[in-house]
Amino acid sequence: MSASLAQQALLLPPSERLHLMEQLWDSLALEGSAPELTDAQRGELDARLEDLARNPDAGRPWHEVRADLEARRR
Repeated sequence: MSASLAQQALLLPPSERLHLMEQLWDSLALEGSAPELTDAQRGELDARLEDLARNPDAGRPWHEVRADLEARRR
């Protein structure tokens, strides 16, 4: 990434920078090029999956969480 592109991104308001980060992260997932997980991250994900298996009704669907986050952004 060029320095000028990064500098331009840093000038965006926080909500637009967050939206840009989401778009970039989603593009990595679509390409299947997610970064490698650390041992700590893998352990946290394993613990969360175990918790979900024990309490399947405790969470909320992603579309609800995302809608709440987007409503806060406005």
